[in-house]
Formats: sequence, C-alpha cells, structure tokens
Amino acid sequence: MAYCCVQGSICFEMKKGVPAGLATLIVGGIGLGIAYRQLKVARAKLELDRYERRYTVFQKTWEILSETVMKGTREKNWRLATPFNNFLPEAAFLFGP
Repeated sequence: MAYCCVQGSICFEMKKGVPAGLATLIVGGIGLGIAYRQLKVARAKLELDRYERRYTVFQKTWEILSETVMKGTREKNWRLATPFNNFLPEAAFLFGP
C-alpha cells in the first residue's frame, strides 16, 4: 500500500503551505530585481553627477590656462594667490589627493 497524504495528516498540511511559500519567493525575487535595478540607476546617477562636477573643474582650469597662454602671465595681477586657489578644495574633494 502506497502512502498517500490524506486530509488532516502532516503531509497534507505541509502541501497546503507550498503555494503560499512559492508566491512569497516569487514576490521576493521580483522585489530583489527591482532593488538591484535601482542600485544600478543610483550608481550611474552618482557617476554622472561626479562627471559633471569634475567637468566644471576642468572647464575652469582650461579657461585659466588658455587665458595665460594667450595673454601671458603678466596681463593680470594675481598677487600672491593664483586663480586655481579658488577651486582647489573642490578639485581635491572630487579627484582625491
């Protein structure tokens, strides 16, 4: 005689919980997929924001160097400070030491 899960047995009660468990796993997997995509989007946005801020520092540097090459170093009186001193902290923050 083959063992059969009859109503009221432990086997029958365990089998009743399988659909709920599978549904929970599927919903959890979908949630995990959404969270992973949001992580990728957030990282891409961070890289874009960093690029834009670094590009601003690059533009400022390019403008100062272009002006220096075209007009020479004696055109403006920079005194003891250089024009780079204004955005040096920002550049150090974005590019590192």
